[in-house]
Amino acid sequence: MDVLTEWKPLGVFSENMEVPLAGVNLWDHVSHWHKLGEADLPHPDYRNQTHRLNVYEVTISGLPQKFAMGEVSAGAYAFYSSAT
Repeated sequence: MDVLTEWKPLGVFSENMEVPLAGVNLWDHVSHWHKLGEADLPHPDYRNQTHRLNVYEVTISGLPQKFAMGEVSAGAYAFYSSAT
């Protein structure tokens, strides 16, 4: 299966940038992230680079939201949301 069938890139963000998912900033809910595993995903801007990102779930407005994130360069974090 194509990884981008399962994952939608949100972009690359620093810790002080808002990361929108389901109408909230993910950084505001970091204490509620539950790690599920890892996934090898391409860099959102440089598809030839693959990174191992952590996969998390967080509950927002009563609904579970699955996403992947990881540091792709100093202070820069790639985020993907689950497309499924």
